[in-house]
This record gives sequence, C-alpha cells and structure tokens, in this order.
Amino acid sequence: MSENPIVTKTRSLYRIFILCSLAFLNAACGGGGGSSKGGSSSSDGDGSPGGSTGLEGTLIFEKVVNKIHQYNLATNEAKEVLELDGVIGVDESQNLIFVEDDFQVEGDGVNFRVTTHTMDRNGNVISSFVKPGSFTLDVDPKVSPDGSVIAMYYEPENLGIPALVLVNRNGDTLRYYEDQHSHIRAFDWSPSGVLYIAEDDSIYKVDFQVGPGKQLVRKFNNSHVWDTLSISPNGMQVAFSMSQTSMTRGSGYFDLYVMNVDGTNLRVMVNNEEHDIHGAAWSPDGKHLAITRGIDVHDAIQPCRGALYIIKATAANLTLDENSPDVISLVDTLGDRFCSNPASVPIWADW
Repeated sequence: MSENPIVTKTRSLYRIFILCSLAFLNAACGGGGGSSKGGSSSSDGDGSPGGSTGLEGTLIFEKVVNKIHQYNLATNEAKEVLELDGVIGVDESQNLIFVEDDFQVEGDGVNFRVTTHTMDRNGNVISSFVKPGSFTLDVDPKVSPDGSVIAMYYEPENLGIPALVLVNRNGDTLRYYEDQHSHIRAFDWSPSGVLYIAEDDSIYKVDFQVGPGKQLVRKFNNSHVWDTLSISPNGMQVAFSMSQTSMTRGSGYFDLYVMNVDGTNLRVMVNNEEHDIHGAAWSPDGKHLAITRGIDVHDAIQPCRGALYIIKATAANLTLDENSPDVISLVDTLGDRFCSNPASVPIWADW
C-alpha cells in the first residue's frame, strides 16, 4: 500500500528543516524558494587564496541548502548565485532544468504538484510545465543528449508510488519506471541516448533502440548503489557511489567506483574510511571528475560540512588525504566557496 501523500510531504518538510538547522549551526542556511535569484557569491563567505586549476568548463553545485553556485574553472570567475529550492540539471542548450514541488489546500484536501522550469544561467524562466505529484527523494533531473526527454524522479499523483518518469519538453509523460520501495537512487544518459539506472544493489540500462525494458548491467551482492551515477562523455565508463557493507550514511562506507558500461573492469577510485563520497560528475573532456566528500575536516581553509575535489579519471584507491597529483582539493586551491552541501551532486558543464 502506498504511503499517504500528506505523510510523505511532512517527511520532506521535516528533512528540509533538519538540513537548514544543521546549515545554520555551521554558519548559514540558504533560504528562499522558487526561482528567486541571489546576489554575488561574496555573501557566502567565499574567501579565496586565488589559485588556479588549469581546467575548463563550469562547476554547478549547492554550497548550502538551496544556494546554487556556478564557477568557471578556466577564468576563475564566479557567476550568479541562484536561490533555488529544488533539484537541478542542465540541457544541451546550456540552460538549467529546475524542478520544485509545492502544494495547495483546497477545501479539506491538499493538492501536491511538481513544476519543471527551463531557465537560463541567470535564473530567468524560459518555459515551465506542472505535473500532479510530489517529491520523495532529492534526485536531480537528467536531460537526454538530443534535449527531447527529461528523466525525473517523483511520485505521480495517478500512481501513488515513486517512479522514474520520462517526459517530453512539454511535460507529456512518455513512460514510468515504478519504484515501489524507493530503491532508484540515481540515473544518467549516455551520449547515444541509453538510460542507465542505479537501483538498490544493481545497475541497469534501457536501450530504447532495443526496447523500453530494463536490462541488467551488473549486480553487486550485499551492496548498495547510492546518490550518484554518471556516464563518461565518451559513453564508455560509468562512475557511481556504492557501499559494499552498510547503508549507514556519514561513516565512510560509500566509496566511488568506476567500470565499463558493460559491467567489466570495476575499480575503486576513492576509498575514504571516514567520509562518504556523495556525488561525481565527469569533466567535459572526460579526463577528470568533480566529486563531493561529505563532512570534511581535512581542508586547510576551514572545516567544511562537505567539500569539492577534482580527481583524474585514471585514479585508483585514493583517500583524498594524500599528497597526490591525482587529487585537487578545490577548497585548498580556490577557497571556501567550494565548501559544499555534503549531500549534493555537482554538475560539470562545458560552457
């Protein structure tokens, strides 16, 4: 039996309250909702030693709850800070895809809805559509390579259970992948339009040229794939966060792995005994990954609730604490603007 939507919504609001409380204790809680825009990034205490990474592209990440930062690595330039209470992705036209949920009270009932906006990089809304339903997990939307399909995770009103939902850019539903027990935690598209899905202890793919059914790529017995799944720009590898022991978060059980998209050549990229690896995003050229490390006390600038690192795509068995040419701590190199929300998954765009 599906959970009462009011209970689901209450849990979501309680989770937001806890996150904001923790963020406040660590200095600030990024408030606001909808598509309101913030000012310059200096408002978040972005002390910087003025370093450089020699990398290209723009990192998009959540610093504190609901504050989305955009940073051009090539020019060392911080862009507009957007105050967005929801989840975000990017499309092939260098726009942001922002998904938020809210509710309306009508008589004795409550109507939940999920709104998807296409925005420019300054937060100006280009188009929107609304779907009846509500969030169950904060999973970022992913846009197909041709820009025609958005993969979203929410609870459609007509289903009453969570689902990975494929919609076109007008909001018309194309297909559901129902998720009765909320085991779908991440997904991504390959450059050829194959959809990869992390579900419980397995990774699946959906090759629409073959059919809409899920095909098993690899099963990891007694393991849990979580938070992030990212396909390399050449479509040959998949990076993902996984624990092979406990589902307990915040204790270093979740490490970063990479393997070929056919399930072969699995290796550990990052194995930190104290802190989880929550998110990973490939650089546009496929030579590096940006990753989020949770509850970080390593960085020299100041302790962070979470921090962003850059690692080489060829890395293996890193701890992130070693002095290695395969690791760049962005906090140490560019300043505390790269102390991030420890639960966020970064985006590395090619603009």
